[in-house]
Amino acid sequence: MESMSTGMTWGRPGEKVGFIDHATMATLGQGLIMSYTQLGRDRFEVEFAASVPAALAVGDALENLTWAPDFTARDSMFGTCRARGSWFQLPAKW
Repeated sequence: MESMSTGMTWGRPGEKVGFIDHATMATLGQGLIMSYTQLGRDRFEVEFAASVPAALAVGDALENLTWAPDFTARDSMFGTCRARGSWFQLPAKW
């Protein structure tokens, strides 16, 4: 877990989760959170509504899809800049 995200509530019942392959960053499937229990600052337990993908392995990741907004960029150009990524922010009154 990224150190800046420890201690946070990561998910809530009813939220959608993506199962992410660590090596390829491909989404292996999706799940729905049935229950979420915080077990300490760095650990939590999640129960899903259905079985997780059979291909899910130790070291793979979870992504809370409910908290991840959809984004589409059109007619845009992204040049090379090795030190930075892209930053997108919703307007304050969104």
